[in-house]
Amino acid sequence: IAKLAGVLSDVVFRSVEIRRRGGLPQGPTLVLANHGGGLADILLVIQAFPRFPRFLARDVIWRVPGGPAVMRAAGGIPVHRRQDHGGAADNAGMFDSAFDALAEGDLVAIYPEGESVPEPRLAPLRTGAARIALGALARGTDTTIVPTGLRYFDVSVLRARALIDIGAPVTMGELVAELGD
Repeated sequence: IAKLAGVLSDVVFRSVEIRRRGGLPQGPTLVLANHGGGLADILLVIQAFPRFPRFLARDVIWRVPGGPAVMRAAGGIPVHRRQDHGGAADNAGMFDSAFDALAEGDLVAIYPEGESVPEPRLAPLRTGAARIALGALARGTDTTIVPTGLRYFDVSVLRARALIDIGAPVTMGELVAELGD
């Protein structure tokens, strides 16, 4: 899947620049990326990290033809959004899967906005990313948080340019210690 994502990225983008502020962490890692480019965002996150990420994704993807096979192969974790289920959504299984993935040392990617926003702005953030990081810490897994910005240039032309801006990693334990009581 990573090789296919690389090929697709080469087709979709004229150039992709990656900027890193700090090293790439090993062990349990939570990538937090903005979501302004739809499926292109997935290609960029895959390209930006040497380990293949396990993406949290809307559960409706598992209902399209071929979706379950692709998502299982990619290690996807389904998110049951209230807006997709008429207000009735239970994400206990999603949180448990994310906690388990981090406890196993995986790289987990989430788009904290909860949806793709095509305008060049950040949508209001949801609480899922914080709940995952805090929940994993409460279960004994100190997760490294990696803020990741995705920007697109020349989007009005075919084969736009992209920038992946990877922020300095910080562990959840460090963040909680700084906050104190």
